[in-house]
Amino acid sequence: MKHLLASLLIISSSLPTFAAGSMTNVPEEKDMKAYLMVYHKDEDHGLHMAISRDGRRFTALNDDNPVIAGDTIAMQKGIRDPHIYRGPDGAFYMTMTDLHVFGQRDGKRTTEWERPGKDYGWGNNRGIVMMKSWDLLHWSHTVLNFDTLFPAWKEIGCAWAPETFYDDKAGKLMVHLTMRQRKDANKLYYVYVNQDFNAMESEPKVLFRHNDPKVSVIDGDITKVGDAYHLMYVSHERQAGIRHAVSDSPTGEWTVSDGYVDASPVGCEAPTVFKRIGEDVWVVMYDIYRQKPMTFGFVETTDFKTYKDLGEFNNGKMRMLNFYSPKHGAIVQITGEEADRLEKHWKENPKGYNAYRPVTEPNKANPVIEGFFADPEILYSEKTGRYYLYPTTDGAEEWRNHDAEVYSSADMKTWRHEGKALDLRTDVAWADNCLWAPCIIERKYGKGKKAKYKYFYYFVANGNIGVATADNPAGPFKDALGKPMIPNPESGPMRGHIIDPDVFHDPVSGKYYLYWGNSFLVCAELNDDMLSVKDETLTYVIPRGEQRKFRYNEASYVFYRNGKYYFMWSENDTRSTEYRVRYAMGDSPTTITEPVKDAVVLRKDPDRQIYGTGHHAVICKPGTDEWYIVYHRFQRPDGLKRGWSAGYYREVCIDRMYFNSDGTIKPVKPTL
Repeated sequence: MKHLLASLLIISSSLPTFAAGSMTNVPEEKDMKAYLMVYHKDEDHGLHMAISRDGRRFTALNDDNPVIAGDTIAMQKGIRDPHIYRGPDGAFYMTMTDLHVFGQRDGKRTTEWERPGKDYGWGNNRGIVMMKSWDLLHWSHTVLNFDTLFPAWKEIGCAWAPETFYDDKAGKLMVHLTMRQRKDANKLYYVYVNQDFNAMESEPKVLFRHNDPKVSVIDGDITKVGDAYHLMYVSHERQAGIRHAVSDSPTGEWTVSDGYVDASPVGCEAPTVFKRIGEDVWVVMYDIYRQKPMTFGFVETTDFKTYKDLGEFNNGKMRMLNFYSPKHGAIVQITGEEADRLEKHWKENPKGYNAYRPVTEPNKANPVIEGFFADPEILYSEKTGRYYLYPTTDGAEEWRNHDAEVYSSADMKTWRHEGKALDLRTDVAWADNCLWAPCIIERKYGKGKKAKYKYFYYFVANGNIGVATADNPAGPFKDALGKPMIPNPESGPMRGHIIDPDVFHDPVSGKYYLYWGNSFLVCAELNDDMLSVKDETLTYVIPRGEQRKFRYNEASYVFYRNGKYYFMWSENDTRSTEYRVRYAMGDSPTTITEPVKDAVVLRKDPDRQIYGTGHHAVICKPGTDEWYIVYHRFQRPDGLKRGWSAGYYREVCIDRMYFNSDGTIKPVKPTL
C-alpha cells in the first residue's frame, strides 16, 4: 500500500518538542507493562511491530504486514534496521536505514544498487530516516542524506543501522550509526540532532573503530547501566559476531571485553539490548542472518560479563507467535496503555501490503494425504497386504483435537481414507481432548488358515497413554481398559511427560516393548495381553540427565535391522523450524551402545521451504531391504508464516531412507 503511511504521519512542526529539565509525566520503569519490538522484513522493506506482555512471547501487529510501508518514507523506497528509543521527554524516536537491498527485484530502481557497487560497495546508500512520535501512531518524518549535508561525506559508501541515544553528559540526543567512505572499512560514528528530530547539529565523529584499520565494525548499540555505558557491536575480524566494550562516556574511549557475546554458531549481527521490566537483567537480541530462515537469537546478562544462552526465536525461551524471519530489530519498554492503544488500532484498522513473494516449486509426491495431520505411524498388515497410516489430526491451536483417522494404500503413494480410528468424545470415557501420537502393532495368534490377528492402538489423550484394540487394521477400535494404560503421575520425574508411545516387536527375543517420554526415553516390556507393562522391566534408555547429550526431546521410534537396534527420536520443539530426527544404535532393545557421529537423519530444507521435519515412523517393504521414513513437516510453502503456530498446521510426507555399508543411516533429503 503506497499510501499506508498517510493516516499515520503528521508534519514535524505540529509536534511538541522537549527542553532538558522541563519534562513532566514521563513514564518510569515502574509504569511499564509491555515490550514493543520493531523490525523489518526482506520481503517488503517496511516497518513491522510486535508486542509482548512478558518479554518472551511476541505477537506481530497488523498480521505481520508493515505498519508503515518503506516506499512511503524512504528515498530508496525501502527501509532497514529500524530502532526505537524513548527519549528523556517521553517521546519515541525511531531511526531507520534508507536502503532497499532488493530495489531492482521489486521494481524500485533499474540497477542493483543506487550507485555502482564496484565503487561504493554492497548495500550502498547515503542517508537515514528519522521519525518522532508521542503515541506510537502519529509520526513526524525526515530523510537526511549525509552527502548533501556534509561536504566531507560526498563519497559516502553507507549509512546503516542508525540508533538514537541520549547523551546525558552533553544534554543532547545523538544518533550513532555505521558509516564508511566509498568501499573503506566500516566504523561507528555519531552526530547530535535537534529536539524536533529533523536536523543534525554536528558533523559525524568516530564513535568506535577496530584497532586494525582494515577490519569493519558495524551495528552499534549503547546501553547505560549505572555510570557505565555498554557498547554492543559487530566485529568482522573473523566470522561476524557480537562483541562488547565499556566506557564512562557514551562517546568513548572504549575498553573492549574479551570474547564474543552471542551464542550463534553462524554469522550474526544487529545487537540490541533491552532490560526486563522490574529485573536487573538485560537481554541481548541479535540477528542470525546466516541461518535459514533468518531469525533472532538471544542471550541475557546481569553484569555484562557473563551471558546465558536463551536460544533463538521458537527454538529456546523466546517465541514469535504469528510471524517469521524478522530482520534487525529493537525493543523498547512501553506502558500497558500504550500497548492497548497499539493493539486496538491495528485490530480495527488493518492494512495489507503486496510484498514480494518468491516463486516456489509446487508440491509433487508430498504430502501423501490432504489436510493437516502430524505424528504419523505406518503399518504393513499381513492380514490385508496393505499399508496403513495413523496420524494425529492437526489444524487446532495447542493441538486440541479429539479424533484420529486411518488411511490405507497398496503402494504408499495413493491413499484411501478408511474412516476414524478413534474419537475421544464417543469412544473413550476417561478423556475428551488432545488425542496425539498414535502407534500400532499387528499381532498374529495361531498359524495358517486358523490364524487370527489383533491390532493394538496406543495413543495419548489428555496427557495419559491409552490403548484401543480392533480385529482389523482399519478398525473399529475400542478402548480396551476404560481407563489410562499409563496414567500421568501426580508427582515424580515423569509428571507431565507421558506422551509419544512407540510399540516394538523384537524379532530376536519375540518380546514386545512400549517406549514413551518427553525429555527422557523409557521403555518397558509388555505383558502378553498387550494391555499392560511389566513394571519390573521399566528402563530409562535416555535418562532426563542425558537429554542434552543425546539432544532428545520426544517422538521415539525403535526398529531392528541386520543385528542392530535403531533408536530414533525428534530434537527440539515441534513448533520450531529446527525440529528434526536423530538416532543412535544399540545391541539390545533397551540399551544404546553406539553413539553415531552424524546423528541427524532428517532436517529442514530452507531452499525448498521445508521446515519442522520430525515425529516420524519407518517401514521396510516386506521381503526387501527397501526402507521408508514417514514424517510430518510444516504446511508447505506458507506454514512458516504462522510463526509459533506453524507447529499446529502440519502435513504428512514419505521419503526413501538409505543405509551406509556400516549400517548407519544416510541423511534423508526431504522431497516435494
